[in-house]
Amino acid sequence: MTYIDRMKPLSVRIGFFNAYGLANQRDQVCDFLRDHQ
Repeated sequence: MTYIDRMKPLSVRIGFFNAYGLANQRDQVCDFLRDHQ
């Protein structure tokens, strides 16, 4: 139980960073496409 409780916040944090990274990457792609039309 304590092992799962210790692992869960880490996976939540990794998921948050992955989602933030994907959103940031998508914004950069949109800016790139808009600049190169």
